[in-house]
Amino acid sequence: MSDDDDDTRPINPRDPADDTPLPEVRTQGPNIINWWTWIAYSQGHVYNDLCASMWFTYLMPYLQKCVGLVPEYAGLLMLIGQVADAIATPIIGLFSDRGSTAWYCSLGRRKTWHILGTLLVTLSFPFIFSPMLMHITSALSQVLYYTPFICLFQFGWAAVQIAHLSLVPDLTPNEHERTSLLSVRYAFTVISNLLVYVVMYIAVESGEKHGSDNIGPQDKPKFQYISYFVVGLGYLSTIIFYAGVSEIRNRQLQLDMRNSSSTQAYEAKKRTPRELLSMPTLYTVAVLYMTARMFFNTLQMFIVFYVQDTQQLSKVNIAVVPMVILISGFATSFVIKPMNVHWGRKVAHVIGLLLGILVSIIVFAGTDLIAGFKIYQVYIEAVLFGISSTIIQVTSFGMAADFVGDDVSNGAFIYGLLSFSDKMANGLVGYLIQKFNNNQGWYYRLALSYGCGLPCVAGLLALCFLPPIPQRRILNTQEEGHSVLTNNCDTSEDELEHSSEIRTQASDLTQD
Repeated sequence: MSDDDDDTRPINPRDPADDTPLPEVRTQGPNIINWWTWIAYSQGHVYNDLCASMWFTYLMPYLQKCVGLVPEYAGLLMLIGQVADAIATPIIGLFSDRGSTAWYCSLGRRKTWHILGTLLVTLSFPFIFSPMLMHITSALSQVLYYTPFICLFQFGWAAVQIAHLSLVPDLTPNEHERTSLLSVRYAFTVISNLLVYVVMYIAVESGEKHGSDNIGPQDKPKFQYISYFVVGLGYLSTIIFYAGVSEIRNRQLQLDMRNSSSTQAYEAKKRTPRELLSMPTLYTVAVLYMTARMFFNTLQMFIVFYVQDTQQLSKVNIAVVPMVILISGFATSFVIKPMNVHWGRKVAHVIGLLLGILVSIIVFAGTDLIAGFKIYQVYIEAVLFGISSTIIQVTSFGMAADFVGDDVSNGAFIYGLLSFSDKMANGLVGYLIQKFNNNQGWYYRLALSYGCGLPCVAGLLALCFLPPIPQRRILNTQEEGHSVLTNNCDTSEDELEHSSEIRTQASDLTQD
């Protein structure tokens, strides 16, 4: 057949109104996203990031010290939220990809789910950090009061997360643009977390000279006002996102590019879910992924208790110490790529685990030095926590991405298993630590040291059983070393890039 014949082959047209997932195509074609779309897309997950920072860092301290719940019930509410998130995520992902298009109006399936999630978060999040609407004295009744708000919040949070991440392959088939979109998303995640800590610092510092050095019922209004700030700023960023991102328009541009001769398809190596479940490597990778997330989430959940109850530092440090962890982790993310290149993922992961064990030992040992050194010790620990958690998370996410490889048809299934186990395990760990709380100041020193140290030991053992995994072959690997230091997340840019690609292939899971 001649070249001319090749150029004139008929192309099956596709209705641009059809919202069914597009077949995945990797391309390095021309850019199709304008500057306004770049800015608008970066605002689409800010609301989630602000809420997630409040959720993991300040929920249990607020419930215990301001509301007056016993530690066990505060941990139970955290567990309920994590279970709700674990259940909601795969369900929303399935309906987002495969659900009926009858109710999506003219916005597109991703933006419709984003709007629904935003509304649910707004209707629930402020009530979690506000005084109860009715006078309730029974502790169990208080748990029942907060439960529906927490479940609605987690459902809405998951809807926004999935919709925003799934938009990446819908907005552009250009892999460089996809990676850049996720880079901008990551930058605003860091900014959002930093904003929460700065606002918390301002709130507690403004009243510290005239109040107690410990969080208590008198601080309820501060948490309430911060939740209002989160909602207000979150809504502003969401409006920018809706105004600047056109899912339908970019979908038509993708169809035109996919029907052109410039696109290049690739064939993925496919494995059935049954084959995957019979592979020991899957469970080894799951342990590495879960322990990495457990290390950081335990740190987030109990660092405030450690600062206040164990070290008895002033209230401003409940904002300053998490800020130090965030900044040190962000700085570390820039050196992880050279570590991976020169030493490989396993060696880099071992370095992170050993640093995690080291800082856990320092926390466990405490200090008998002069009181003036205590605050510097906490800051040193915060820096080490930030460095180690970043290395552990990024390398474990990279190994998970290597295991998925080019099998994008099963990528959502694999990441779904990893995410489900991660959220369930972290919720359970948080609850168990709180259940056995003896209300002694030294308890959270042990909780933080064991809660972060034991996952590192488990990660080292799992790494001994991990066979060599070929690193993923992708068109753009320059951003492999970046990470995201939050719960919702929380994820490496490498994982986010791959996750955005496999979202469009999630429909294959139902057929398998």
